[in-house]
This record gives sequence, structure tokens and C-alpha cells, in this order.
Amino acid sequence: MNITKTDRTKNTVIKSFAQTSLLLFLAVPFLGLKVNAAPKLLNDPVFNQATMIGKVFFDSNLNGILDNGELGIPGVRVATVTGLVMETDAYGRFHIPDGKVHNSRFGQNQLLKIDVYSLPQGARITSENPRLLRTSNKALNKINFGVVF
Repeated sequence: MNITKTDRTKNTVIKSFAQTSLLLFLAVPFLGLKVNAAPKLLNDPVFNQATMIGKVFFDSNLNGILDNGELGIPGVRVATVTGLVMETDAYGRFHIPDGKVHNSRFGQNQLLKIDVYSLPQGARITSENPRLLRTSNKALNKINFGVVF
């Protein structure tokens, strides 16, 4: 294989660039230079606002706590004191995105309640109803309701 003059020039330039980059990479810590990378976070409701998630579940052991294997109850209405009413999905889950916390330093109390008229006939709630939760910004807040029939 014959190497032409132009190929040698390109290889020399590429080799020189690679050596310079490696030299700078290795020299940065010794020169006392700081390399700062500051990622810019966009307004994400999960991290910048108080997002609440939860589940209305069939409490098979009557302890009021969601345990492994306890299934959700679909179609149950959950309400807040501000008038927001939501219905659980097919797996008994609900969520409130973009919750407003007015004092981000101390958080804010949120009150959620199950509409007992949306439960199956003869059902009773095994956890507190209503439930009080202290929410804060930049956090995923979780609240669950246990039900037995």
C-alpha cells in the first residue's frame, strides 16, 4: 500500500489533534482549571411541584397499609378540599399533578377523602378517611387508601 503525500498530511493533522486533546485532558487537573457543567432543568411537575400519587386498594389483611399482592379498586372517587375530584383507573391508581405549595420552605397540608358512595355496597375503609398529607415541592408525595368488602 502506497501512502501519498496528502494522506500523510491528513494523518499528521489528525494525530496532532488527538495528541493535543489528550494533553489538555490530562493537564486540566494539574493546572488547577475547573470544568463546570451545569445542566439546565426545565419545569418538570414531578420535581418542581408537589405531585401526589396514590392507590385505593383491597386490604386483604385489614392492616390499612398497601402490601404486595393487594389489588387496586377501579372507579373510586377521591376528592380534595379544593373541590378537585378524580376517579381511580383500572388498577385503583390516581394522581394529582402540578400541586401548588405556597410555602416551599415548610410545605403544605393536603386533605384527600374517598367518596364512600363510589365504593361497592357493604365496603368499609380500613385506613384513615380523610387522609392528611404534608406535601412539599420537588417531591413525589404518596397516599393510599385501604378498603375491604
